Amino acid sequence: MIEFADRIAKLVAANDVETAAKLVDAVSQSDPAAHQLGLAVLALFRKDAEAARTHAQQALKLGAGSVAHQYLAMANLMGGNPAAAIEHANKAVSVDGSPRARSGLGSVLLAAGRPDEAATVLRQVVAETPNDGDALLNLASASAQLADYGEAITFYSRAFDKNPNDQRPIQNLIAMYAELGKWLGAVAALELSRKGEPPPEVAVALDLVMVHLVRLIATKFPQPTIAPDADEAVANLVANALRRAPATQLVVARTLIDLGRIDDAKRLALQTERQPLDETNRASLLYIKGFFAERDGDKQRALELYLQALAVDASRLDATVNAISLLLEDGSPAAFTQIGTLLDKVPAPLRSSNPELMFNESVYLARTNRRLEAKAHLERIIRLTNGEGRAGELARQALAELTKSS
Repeated sequence: MIEFADRIAKLVAANDVETAAKLVDAVSQSDPAAHQLGLAVLALFRKDAEAARTHAQQALKLGAGSVAHQYLAMANLMGGNPAAAIEHANKAVSVDGSPRARSGLGSVLLAAGRPDEAATVLRQVVAETPNDGDALLNLASASAQLADYGEAITFYSRAFDKNPNDQRPIQNLIAMYAELGKWLGAVAALELSRKGEPPPEVAVALDLVMVHLVRLIATKFPQPTIAPDADEAVANLVANALRRAPATQLVVARTLIDLGRIDDAKRLALQTERQPLDETNRASLLYIKGFFAERDGDKQRALELYLQALAVDASRLDATVNAISLLLEDGSPAAFTQIGTLLDKVPAPLRSSNPELMFNESVYLARTNRRLEAKAHLERIIRLTNGEGRAGELARQALAELTKSS
């Protein structure tokens, strides 16, 4: 039952609501309890607290047990009834005393504004399951609310170390330091917390926070040799990243790219390439190398690397977006055939929710004489982005041009 609910939750988190709904419908006769539980997950995604509560109650009556209480807790939190949420979270633990259920109780207590009780529960969970990223993140947030900043730093950093692709720990650390004294005061607070030699799993997170704070202060991160403090922050970040797992190194490389520190990113990527990599990290490295090749003007090599990344991990939308951009520049019939193939491999929900991919597809549609579909794509991008950001601005310009030429 838990596995089914988790599967539906992962699908909706990835915006694949259509597949999630089909899976829920598929068990309506064979497993009514799972069906009601799935409907509760979908209702939470729609932010319909009352429907989520109704479906979770039905799941409970049909024998869903602890997981039904967990979803009743979430529904009551969303509906503004924290007391009922805590009651159901406690009932979930009474039925199933697993670390997962207790982690859920801790998160409910935190959301209900009871960080001291949440911290007590979550410390025990983390002691038993030190790789539980959500428990680490929630414990860090509880510690921050209790003004135990040392513990907050440690657990945010550990949460990041367990899953470097989840940016919430870094974002929360930045926000925490900002609250301590806004940007300049935040840097001073960060430096104070770095006194001594932090553990390796803490050092990278603190280094990432430092470079982000420098960018916030300077608006644009300084290029090499312009600001010694910025150079030192980057050097520390690279040195500490090399002591961590490849996943962390690749996240740091992407951060350095975003900061405009391309040479530092290249050096780090080169070191990462020399290590054994799983498929996810291999695909990330291929994407980064594709970016380097494209930036250096070798567009053919860049396209090859983006396609290699997709061959390893077909879910990488960033590689799809960049590959299609290069194929659009090519403009040949063969390139357009390849664009169609790449688009067909992207699940429909993702195709209709990623503004950058939708913009590339709109250009492809316009150039293949499907102007009405292209306009529909551009209008959807504008709705999704409110016409703001790079994708929103490009969509507004392209829509104006299409309308003018109609």
